[in-house]
Amino acid sequence: MMKLRRHTVVVLTAVLVGVLVAMWVVDTAIAARSERLLSQRVAEHSHLGFAPEAYFGGLPFVSNFITGVVPSMYVSVTDVKVKPFGLLRTHTTITDVEVSADRLLAGDVAGAKAALITRGVNFDAVSLGRPMGITDLDISNPYDISPAGSAASEVKLTGTPPGFTGPVTVVAELRLKGKMFLLSPITVTDRSKLDDTQNDKLSDDDIFRAFRWELDTTTLPLSKQASYVSAAGGTVYFESQQRNVVVSMDDLAPVSDD
Repeated sequence: MMKLRRHTVVVLTAVLVGVLVAMWVVDTAIAARSERLLSQRVAEHSHLGFAPEAYFGGLPFVSNFITGVVPSMYVSVTDVKVKPFGLLRTHTTITDVEVSADRLLAGDVAGAKAALITRGVNFDAVSLGRPMGITDLDISNPYDISPAGSAASEVKLTGTPPGFTGPVTVVAELRLKGKMFLLSPITVTDRSKLDDTQNDKLSDDDIFRAFRWELDTTTLPLSKQASYVSAAGGTVYFESQQRNVVVSMDDLAPVSDD
């Protein structure tokens, strides 16, 4: 009798695990289909030559059909050409999206109400250095030397500005003043690569001027002026937010300059 019970428990457990795995596979497949359709819609709307990354939250995904609310979703687009910076990475996260089951299955969220839309854009060293005229720019966290680095309101920049005989390193503040972004150097940490003549001639203020930069954030592919800026992982990140909005396709990806 004990062996029979033990065998029954094992069989039932195996069946239950099998059912759960099957449900997970089906749920994942349904989510992947919706994400693929959303990605295609964004690519077509924004005339992209590739399918962006798309994601719908909710665990399990089919629970969104019951609640009618997707807790979170995002679309990430890499290599979007934006003048004069070159290729940028953009990211849109939307929270609490009210959408019907049939539209969610179709990957169609245009016109849906949402609690919050957060749009972000990342500048890597190449795209930030381009308008500054510094082709060998390097971006890092001045206080966290780990590869990813935590987010910071200051950044360490190393590069060779036009007319300089070698790279120099400065620490700069990242600030927002209204719609304007201000990159303001505050410390020169390394100028040893300059030749002796230029090293003697240049003051710290001269170096500050070479790295100082400002930007009207309303020119970025954001929904409005940036409300947050930070540096992490070798990039400078700008973000804007809108609350209680109706989602449009323009919110999901910028249009390339092409």
